[in-house]
Amino acid sequence: IAHILIPEPEGGGGENRIFRTQGRDILTWCLCALAVREADTGELACNLPYLFNILCGSDSGMAAFFREMQLCPYYEGTISRAGARYLSKQEQSPKSWSSFLVEAQDALQIYDPAGPLGQAITTSDFDPADLKNPDRPTSIFIIIPPEKAATHSSYAGLVLNTLIDGCIEADRFAPRVTILADEFANLSIGKLPAILPTKYIGRSRGVQLITYVQDIESYATRYGRESSAFTSQSEVIMAWGVRTTKDAEDYSKRSGMRALLTETGSVPISNNNTSKSLSWAEKGVPHMRPDDFLHLPDFKAVLFYKQHPPITVDLVSYKMVEPWRSHAQDMPGAPPEKELKVGYRV
Repeated sequence: IAHILIPEPEGGGGENRIFRTQGRDILTWCLCALAVREADTGELACNLPYLFNILCGSDSGMAAFFREMQLCPYYEGTISRAGARYLSKQEQSPKSWSSFLVEAQDALQIYDPAGPLGQAITTSDFDPADLKNPDRPTSIFIIIPPEKAATHSSYAGLVLNTLIDGCIEADRFAPRVTILADEFANLSIGKLPAILPTKYIGRSRGVQLITYVQDIESYATRYGRESSAFTSQSEVIMAWGVRTTKDAEDYSKRSGMRALLTETGSVPISNNNTSKSLSWAEKGVPHMRPDDFLHLPDFKAVLFYKQHPPITVDLVSYKMVEPWRSHAQDMPGAPPEKELKVGYRV
């Protein structure tokens, strides 16, 4: 949770790194202390709005919480030592402490209990473990209003990461869980820790992750050298609405090469020379050129399945195909969708 609230940017370093590290340390051990408080007392304390009240409240209230942490006997005194450490910094190095604390406070701003998000997430009416409970079929929809995407989308990433962690830790294949992450690149300003493990071991744990991005470069922006997992570990890759030449070139290379035979010949260069020659030349050309991807018609896509050559397919609305048609409902207030003719041409 702390790594999602205060992510480490790709190639992050420099003098600001110590502030991010210390901010994560504060969030981590304070959340652990709140988890202990909730387990011991039953108080709904282990949530981010509650933590906001502690770290963004008065200095005296924060100091009282750190003294309470010092009394925690669990985990071989780790929480106790953290409380002593923070109390000491608060009292003896107030300037440094203030700089570290600001990192944690900034990460918690959208969880202010007085705000709409803080009010909504203090309690929960479902058990995330139901995603892997065969007796409790569960679907979860995480929707961020467009006008709040810039500030609240990181919360969607936090929830997504937590749910995926629960599915992986269940350590069983059934029931299978499919995760659709639209606008995946906007779910967090840094990488989500659960994503890459899901790409590598999710198949054996019955967890399928489908991500939608505007361009494939956005994977590298957050996941750096490990971003190749999004393509190397995916059985299916689909491209449509391609708008960048780099993406078009990458997809063209992925399409593979095919042999093209051309006939070449020589002709006489003078009236006295009547000899002619004929030969064949072979060269490799991509199955699909970059401009083929850039100029795809509307509602057309190119699908790559495993190691096979690409195929061009029609895009159709999921509401036109059973059983999805029976399960889907229109969002209240949404305008009617355009009817698409189902062709199923490949």
